[in-house]
Amino acid sequence: MSNYHILSQSDDKKTINVVFHYVVPAAAKNAANILYTDIVKKCCDLTSQIPNHQIDFAQEYQDMQDGKVIERLLNIRFSSLSLTPAQKKAEIEAAFTPSMNAEFTRLATEWEWYGYYGNVA
Repeated sequence: MSNYHILSQSDDKKTINVVFHYVVPAAAKNAANILYTDIVKKCCDLTSQIPNHQIDFAQEYQDMQDGKVIERLLNIRFSSLSLTPAQKKAEIEAAFTPSMNAEFTRLATEWEWYGYYGNVA
């Protein structure tokens, strides 16, 4: 599985649109004891933003459908217009882990009580 797919670069070469793939922790559960992978399957848009993803990257696409992977589109602004392709790649890859951590922190809050139910005595 790839961690990212580049979709496009702006005409002025200042920004790039990239789809990041984040692996959903397989054993992670919320307060209602529901696996995050099950929450992904029920609550997330499982449509890929990558053209021909289902055909060109069949296993990645299936992992999304199984709730094992989520994808997020980010617009990354480069630090300079004079970066080499290798430097641009490094800046894209440097954005991966912080954006993944921020996304899962946000989702942990959003999903914390998903599926919980009870009765008032």
